[in-house]
Amino acid sequence: MRILFVDSRTTGHHMVYMKELINDNRYESILLVPDGDVVKNAGFCGNMTVVPMTGGSYGQRLDQIRRTAYEYNVDIIHLLFADSIMKYYGFGLGRLKKYRIVATFHQFRYSILRNIARKMLFAKVDRGVVHTDSMLRYLESNSIKNAVHIEYPKFERVEYCDKKTAKKCLGIETDKPVLLALGGTRYDKGLDILLQALNKVDQPFYLLVAGKPEAFDEAFIRSEGTRFADDIKLMLRFLTDEEMALCSSACDFAVLPYRMSFDGASGGLVDAVVAGKPVIGAGHGALGELIRNNHLGYTFRTEDADDLARVIEKALETGFVIDDTAKAYRDMLDPKCFVDAYYQLCYVC
Repeated sequence: MRILFVDSRTTGHHMVYMKELINDNRYESILLVPDGDVVKNAGFCGNMTVVPMTGGSYGQRLDQIRRTAYEYNVDIIHLLFADSIMKYYGFGLGRLKKYRIVATFHQFRYSILRNIARKMLFAKVDRGVVHTDSMLRYLESNSIKNAVHIEYPKFERVEYCDKKTAKKCLGIETDKPVLLALGGTRYDKGLDILLQALNKVDQPFYLLVAGKPEAFDEAFIRSEGTRFADDIKLMLRFLTDEEMALCSSACDFAVLPYRMSFDGASGGLVDAVVAGKPVIGAGHGALGELIRNNHLGYTFRTEDADDLARVIEKALETGFVIDDTAKAYRDMLDPKCFVDAYYQLCYVC
């Protein structure tokens, strides 16, 4: 079996996602991506051929996909980041109908036009992959029957350590409970909501913000956090896998204050769960459901800083015990389960 994997980016989680699938030697992989040299030097070990993506427009890229699929006589075309082509409503995918098409969706945004586009796109593919049960149920409630749920795993194989060691490595000198905001400071991740909430928290805490500055920079965080200025550590830069593991190991709670506009799998949640740490997360959509159903921590009313403050107070006062349900969910995050699910549900069914 020969699979053509297509992605328009080779950075961040795009790279680790495709790497896990391509390293599966049960099939031959053709990889159509920009920055082919980056991929060739990224330690892929599967049976792989890299084809540089040259087209800039949607039409040009579709044409290159068609030509590449024909040249390499592939059996399956896997669109690794179908979110990026939602706005085209699936137009042109009919030119690929001789191939089996798998499309992966990492998050959903909702509006009348997006819902129409999603339905039209799913009608043009054989399998659409989503990463949460709530996203799958949403699709099924809209009469979309060709979707499957494959849990988003913890890709990076890193070592976690005890909290004391991690705090020492990070230079955190406090006995106060550590709250972690991990990852790039995008607007939809709601760091500003967390800062508003912490200004209303009376229980002692220490805030660790770690990740690439995006919507909120150091000046903003310092300005909003003057009340607890002595209890903040900022690591505002791209983090290595090892640094992310240290941050998750050092915390008592990972805080995930996503806005309503976000509905999908959360890397911050996965990092916390694999590190054995509870989370405090927004209660809407897939994220809230994952936390509640799998006993991963506490949820609060999304975009409500007052309710977030209340829940943080409760968490700091009472703590949280990781039970067998949470441990079972952590076991599901093994990358081997992820790869096997793709193979069974999408490639050979």
